[in-house]
Amino acid sequence: MARISKPPRIGAIFLSPPALRRAKDVAMKMFSALAVKEVVESAFKAFTQENGETAETFFGPVGAVVEKINGGESADLAILIPPALEKLKGTVTGRFDLGKVGIWVTIRPGLKQPDLSSTESFKQMLLDAKSLSLTDPGVGGTAGIYLANLLEKMGIADTIRSKVQWQKNGFVTAQAVLAGDADLGMTQKSEIVAMKGAILAGPLPEAIQSVTTYSAGVFATSKQQDTARAFIDRLLSPALHEKWRAAGFELPGA
Repeated sequence: MARISKPPRIGAIFLSPPALRRAKDVAMKMFSALAVKEVVESAFKAFTQENGETAETFFGPVGAVVEKINGGESADLAILIPPALEKLKGTVTGRFDLGKVGIWVTIRPGLKQPDLSSTESFKQMLLDAKSLSLTDPGVGGTAGIYLANLLEKMGIADTIRSKVQWQKNGFVTAQAVLAGDADLGMTQKSEIVAMKGAILAGPLPEAIQSVTTYSAGVFATSKQQDTARAFIDRLLSPALHEKWRAAGFELPGA
């Protein structure tokens, strides 16, 4: 059982080519899944400042980001999961894998380390828990949808429903457990790591684990496609590898 401290900030100096520089107050816009916020938000702010631009961001569950795009809203780049990018093909072009992350269990301080060695012990943990914090699948979050379906398949969804606290996103899911409002919670590792002091009890058993890849793409209508691609290169650069790992991600190809 390990306590997680806030990942250290990794500093790096990047010299931007003159061609990528823009006039002051030009906005560069990004829509992104919440799970990558710990790494992407600060990197995007630094990048746009270096290029003399302002940053406009929207972070939300994958379903909320897709709904925004399908509703006609546009940006310069998007960070989503590959199936979502495939459905948006033509609107968002390219696929650049940034990192992958699995679902982990977090427990409130003082709670005994659970047995996560098998599917059966995992199931018993959920049955024994007095309260659970999970992301509402209705908001369109990747982990929330997967876990809701998993509980149905395991045949315990109705049994534990009364003790589940449904949250609006994975960060709130982890925060509720850290605050002691729930015995345990489950969400993507990156969303637990982002909560200073949260306890990582361990990953879901391998047989029922779900690993999600997050990928970037560029909007076909963007007038700053070269700059958007340059930012994606920044996210893929070795200078940010440790920051991705510290945030709970595995690098592409790992």
